[in-house]
Amino acid sequence: MPGAVVDLINGNDLTFEASQGCAYYQGHRIPLQGKPLEVLRCIHAAHPSYVNNEELRKGVWHTINVDPNLPQQHVTKLNKILRTFGLYVHGVPNLGYVLARIDNESPRAPNLLDEQSRKYSALALAAQGLARPTLVRAGLNELISVAGLSAFYPSRDYYSKYRDASSVDQYVSTATCSVVLVSINLMTGIPIDGVCEALIKKLKTNPKFTAIVSLLNPELPHLIASLAPVLSTTPADLAHSIRQSLNRLNDAKAQLRPKDRGRFSIRVHDTIPMGSAILIDHKESFGRIQIESKVYKAPPRMSFGFEVVRTGSEGFYETLAKGYDDLVDDGHGWKADHSGNKKLTRTVG
Repeated sequence: MPGAVVDLINGNDLTFEASQGCAYYQGHRIPLQGKPLEVLRCIHAAHPSYVNNEELRKGVWHTINVDPNLPQQHVTKLNKILRTFGLYVHGVPNLGYVLARIDNESPRAPNLLDEQSRKYSALALAAQGLARPTLVRAGLNELISVAGLSAFYPSRDYYSKYRDASSVDQYVSTATCSVVLVSINLMTGIPIDGVCEALIKKLKTNPKFTAIVSLLNPELPHLIASLAPVLSTTPADLAHSIRQSLNRLNDAKAQLRPKDRGRFSIRVHDTIPMGSAILIDHKESFGRIQIESKVYKAPPRMSFGFEVVRTGSEGFYETLAKGYDDLVDDGHGWKADHSGNKKLTRTVG
């Protein structure tokens, strides 16, 4: 963050072995390939100076005429690996990126996050074929590794400190291939307009990108009545809020060319999920799933969340992915009736 004291790495501690497609930090092999490796090399080449977004696009993609979100997307993926080795790419808005040591990063929360990333590497990276299996101390460390837990946020206050993308729309923008948003309207205080803008931008700039948004069905009174007290609101206000969100999503979808609208699905589901979910590229090997929830009548900022990634085995990540896929598939597609009051009408889907 701007103004924070950042402990930069010694540039000589990081070396590259092009023939093996990897980097070495303080003698430890970091398995990287393709663009993540190129991004790391580009940032390292300028060290200890910062590398801005345009310089990264020129250095890695050899043109600035590519999606300006690409550098941040690759930095996010890169950091998930680098943090396991004690370093990370530190980003500062309007300044750029630089390599820093994780030990003296901006003060971290007094919880599992301090050592979590390094411990995650033991089983998760090994299972992905990125490193040889390493023995992990039995107990909590092993559970974190096996679950693929890549982040835990005790409240929303921690998003800006420990997540590369602090807002929901920024987080959505890190997606490469697809995004699925489930019940994000339950994340009270989240501006739906920002999310719409991020989705439309991705859909317009990437002809293969797909997006699905599924919200709680506002036409089922028993669902709305069950959930409203948890969110400290009335059933009528909750249903109205969901309808407004659906209308805004449909308005955003209308901005797309007719041939592109099929890649943006707006749906409702008929059951209460375990929490709001954002599935980023969840069918890919580098997918991520973030779940957010909160306790009864807690204020929105006290919502807690966690993120999981694949571990290479059929486990927690796969359970979450299948559960939310099923919830979306069991729901219904919706479209707006623009006859005047934008009453939502059910469609087959």
